[in-house]
Amino acid sequence: MSAYQPSGAQRATPDPELTSRMSISCRQPRRPSRKCIFCGEGGTRGNPMTEEHLWPECMHPCLPQVSAAKTQAGHHRVRLGEVIAERKIREGHVFKKRFRLVCKQCNSSWMSGIEDDAKPILIPMLEGRSITLLKNSRITLATWIALKVMVSESIESSDAVINQDERSEFKVARTIPRRLRIWLGTHDLPEWYTGYWHQTLLAYFGKRPPEAPPDGAFKNVQTTAIGIGHILTLSFATTLRELDINPISRITKSRRLWPLRNQPIVWPLPRLSSVEANGLADCLRELMHSPLTEWQPFQG
Repeated sequence: MSAYQPSGAQRATPDPELTSRMSISCRQPRRPSRKCIFCGEGGTRGNPMTEEHLWPECMHPCLPQVSAAKTQAGHHRVRLGEVIAERKIREGHVFKKRFRLVCKQCNSSWMSGIEDDAKPILIPMLEGRSITLLKNSRITLATWIALKVMVSESIESSDAVINQDERSEFKVARTIPRRLRIWLGTHDLPEWYTGYWHQTLLAYFGKRPPEAPPDGAFKNVQTTAIGIGHILTLSFATTLRELDINPISRITKSRRLWPLRNQPIVWPLPRLSSVEANGLADCLRELMHSPLTEWQPFQG
């Protein structure tokens, strides 16, 4: 069970009043009729829904090619010690998977602009070449990652933590959700050249969960790890105003990208080991079950 860290306390102690349910997912969704996750439109003549690559197609030639690649998709649900798991293995690279989540107008206009702006930064980074990320570059990169997080968490709509208002504001003003945190790491691990791992959690104080919205189940804490070339990025988001966590406090090789800090990021960073990279990607589950987990009131 996770623990709650009061402000100023030196050590976390188990708190039986903090309850959680968790799911970890990385799978292709069913294909119901859906509207664009950003504008709420689409699926009409002249503005059909389009299939979005998680990794931009223009960057595919720059990504390492792994022979006989397979995509492993897993879904786990944990509740009161009971674990229900399913796993499917399919042929093909994960970066070639496409998801019908956005409309043509959004995909070909402002989303395409974000991809184009990020490409000159992403290409040298994913190839492991040297680059110094100054303020504008860090904003551009964080905006691109935020876009990918919003798309990827919407693959399974009940797992989305970032809400429609925040997605709409991002579309209009490129405003990154206030409670989104993003970290960067460098690696040279084939399993993370094109990797994706999404974890979601419903956590609450007290003995009863909050009421679900009319459209069904929901989550309020999530982490998303995305590997692209030599880049490993971890994003954390929650709607719980009472909680904040530092999922990389024990992995000093990573750097926080968002919210911005004053100092530039000099790339590449020290390389993460396999244990460090996998621990970073799986941090939500590890932290939830660790006796050393530090749950802290959100400062902001």
